[in-house]
Amino acid sequence: MDTKYSDLAEKISEKLLDSPSIGELVLTIVEEAFCKFDDAGAADDFGLQYVGPGKIVFGRTNRVSWSASEGFVPDETYCTEHFLRCWAIGK
Repeated sequence: MDTKYSDLAEKISEKLLDSPSIGELVLTIVEEAFCKFDDAGAADDFGLQYVGPGKIVFGRTNRVSWSASEGFVPDETYCTEHFLRCWAIGK
């Protein structure tokens, strides 16, 4: 990435992270994800797997991604059948 753009991206990121509304939004997403794992009986499997532009991935064995466009979506290639059944019931 061009240094000019990486510096700009860093400045924008700092401003966004300093905004209480952004922090509250991220906290709400993380709390909701934990509740969904807990409801599926997988609270011990909860964790942050990946955080990137526009996407957050939660879990270890069972993985669920969140994006603004799709909300929470379980990754069926990583999730156990039990987790997917519990996820479907919890919706």
